[in-house]
Amino acid sequence: MKHFVRSCCVLASFSFLISTRGALAQGVTSAAVAGRITDEAGASVPAAQLTLVNGSTGQRYAARSREDGRYSFETVDVGGPYTLAVRALGFEPKTSTPFNLQLGQRFTRDLSIKRAAVELAGVIVETSSNPLLSTARTGAQTFISDSALRRLPTLNRAFNDFVNTAPQIVKTPGGGTSFTGQNDRFNNIQIDGTVNNDLFALSASNQIPGGGVNARPLSIEAVKEYQVLVAPFDVRQGGFVGGLINAVTKSGTNQFHGSVFGYLQNENFVGSDTNGVSVPVADYQQQQYGFSLGGPIIRDRLHFFMTGDFRHDNRPFATSIQLGPTGDTTGVGLTQQRFDSVQQILTTQYGFDPGTWRAPQINNPETNLFGKVDLELGTNSHVEVSGTIINVNQDKLIHTYRSGFVQPPSLSNARDGYELSGSGYYMKDETRTLRGKWTATLGDRFSNELIVGRTTIADNRPPVSNHPLILVGGNSAGTYIAAGAERFSHANSLDQRVVEVSDNVTFPVGKHLLTVGTHNEFIHFRNVFFPLSSGVWNFANPALRFSHFANAASHSASAVNRLDRSQGGKSVPGITTPTTSSTTNGTLQNEEYGKPGDAGEYGRPTSPFCSTTNITIGEEHRTTLHCPGGTLR
Repeated sequence: MKHFVRSCCVLASFSFLISTRGALAQGVTSAAVAGRITDEAGASVPAAQLTLVNGSTGQRYAARSREDGRYSFETVDVGGPYTLAVRALGFEPKTSTPFNLQLGQRFTRDLSIKRAAVELAGVIVETSSNPLLSTARTGAQTFISDSALRRLPTLNRAFNDFVNTAPQIVKTPGGGTSFTGQNDRFNNIQIDGTVNNDLFALSASNQIPGGGVNARPLSIEAVKEYQVLVAPFDVRQGGFVGGLINAVTKSGTNQFHGSVFGYLQNENFVGSDTNGVSVPVADYQQQQYGFSLGGPIIRDRLHFFMTGDFRHDNRPFATSIQLGPTGDTTGVGLTQQRFDSVQQILTTQYGFDPGTWRAPQINNPETNLFGKVDLELGTNSHVEVSGTIINVNQDKLIHTYRSGFVQPPSLSNARDGYELSGSGYYMKDETRTLRGKWTATLGDRFSNELIVGRTTIADNRPPVSNHPLILVGGNSAGTYIAAGAERFSHANSLDQRVVEVSDNVTFPVGKHLLTVGTHNEFIHFRNVFFPLSSGVWNFANPALRFSHFANAASHSASAVNRLDRSQGGKSVPGITTPTTSSTTNGTLQNEEYGKPGDAGEYGRPTSPFCSTTNITIGEEHRTTLHCPGGTLR
């Protein structure tokens, strides 16, 4: 199944305010500095030359005060320390005390300069701004600073764990993050101004790509700071109904900085008793280690920053339905003798080892890489390019029983019963992102922020075994032992691609600021979901010897692999096509394809056979192939 979605909107934000203290024109990934230049008598000083300099990177911004003495610097990078210098004809130059900027902050700094003809002793007045009391803050939000990121504890080293510090956050029963009671699929994550979401959202993953396998969207070492927004008034902060996590990443400076880290968890760090009662803890290991490095390539002009974050996680398969070493300790309705019989027949007669009844170890490794380059094209012109490479996979296994199974099992059965350790499936996620941002001031009047991004998410679910699903009845009615490929993993993959382009231009109109912009997302989905495409076999008990299984199972996989799309009654490669043609006006026709004989007393194959439905409406022809558990169009 393929979907291609285009989403395009043009936005205009009008801020009609009495003073610039409340103007909301800082970019979605930056901050802003604004104020007024006056003389000793409080009169406005027009055409004053202002220069804003970041002392750590050498980044420079320049502007002139307007007729009323007001000035503004939009889309200023967060961080610092910044200094603001002002010069005007007939006045003494002046430089402010250093200050730092936070994400989304609109910093106000008014300066008074003296006329050059008057020599007076200087008086220095230092003031500080509290961003929590900023009049530019509109709507409920929580700010997570770089200091909080370093101080707050986290077991998984996932930066989005700290959204729980926001009072509007609650955890859902499935482990998701709900903003003000909204579904976690309604949230939005932005990194450096670009969306970073799992739009298909098959599982409760908090919209995080690979969230179902514990992927982290970004190493905590790469995050500079972020906001948790619930109801921002800024029209550029959108694309969500629940909440927005808006993060910016670190950049290199004129000094080389690096770090190396390592963290370890295992059963030895877990308490051995609870209130005096001994509690056994299974063996497990989690190792997290990595590095960060940043610095100048060309001082004051070109800088780099990179991180590598790696995780090795190994722990026992956790389930309440598990055969114990002393027998059927949980009342599953399956005995070790039944498991051993199934394993022996499949191993000796059909040449593949289905595994054992024992719970296997579950692996969940991750590789998380980030890189960023910043370039100063000139005063008021800044370019940055960043990207991530994330690879995560996790082993999955199922132990269920008495879940609506019938004899023989129907195709609507939910799961596979008690899977042997050689069954199950893998969940693999590969996420790649590339982002670019250009900020510039054009003609001393227009402040522009251009953001582009491309994200690809590949989720694949291959089975551990390449053999068909084999169900063997247990010792009690309604119980099953499962070997071979898990039913929903025979052909299951999802590819997503999102290309994003945003551009916002801000300029003053009198005492007001006007922002006009556009946001576009081009979304592509490709979803393959063909359960049981390799076949499913059911046997009442091992005594039936699984006869005729090998040949018929091979026929099953071969027949399904030959299925292909067809249009207008054209032939399907590898399968004889009926000679009847499609009818018109939406009439349906059905024919059967490739139906093998019954396996008789040796077991009943519930797959394969396929049927087609031919539909003709006007000049549009469509043939749909129906196979047990899946449909191809």
